[in-house]
Amino acid sequence: MVVLEVVLTRGLHLDGLADWADSIGGIFDRERRLAIMKDVHTGAFGVTALVVDVLGRWAAFDALIEGEIFFLIVPVMASSRAMMTELVTSMPYARSTQGMGAPFVAGASKNHRVLSLIGVFVICIPFGPVGVIVPLAGYMASRILRWYFLKLYGGITGDLLGATNEILEVVLLFALAIGGGYASILSGWRI
Repeated sequence: MVVLEVVLTRGLHLDGLADWADSIGGIFDRERRLAIMKDVHTGAFGVTALVVDVLGRWAAFDALIEGEIFFLIVPVMASSRAMMTELVTSMPYARSTQGMGAPFVAGASKNHRVLSLIGVFVICIPFGPVGVIVPLAGYMASRILRWYFLKLYGGITGDLLGATNEILEVVLLFALAIGGGYASILSGWRI
């Protein structure tokens, strides 16, 4: 599943995670952080973030399979992607030059935000209380990331959107893996 996800996304979100991790690997000002994220080379912090992400995801998937609640990846993936829309519609673009994320930020509107939130709940509601808790937890985490990104970067970039997806997915997967039996009971589903 980990490999399939990387292939389907072409590693785009992982690239954002690695670039973001490299940018926080030292005491840098905003412009230096943004420049580091543009650099094609991956540093020690980026590699470490990738290893932690992939191994963490693998461990969480294993726990979800063992607990017979692997189906709960659906609300996790829907929520992490909806929260990228939440950030892109509520933040300015951080760079003065165009990057890969610029067209998404420029074209984002409140309508996209509303449709994304409606969509995530339509997808997640069939999973019972877990289908409400997961997107709400994702939303709260995205607000923390929003504050953090505004403070350190002055806005959002494509790399920060990718990092958001990866961070939220792993955190939400781990929360469900740790909650195991409770998540199964709350979902009302059992395989």
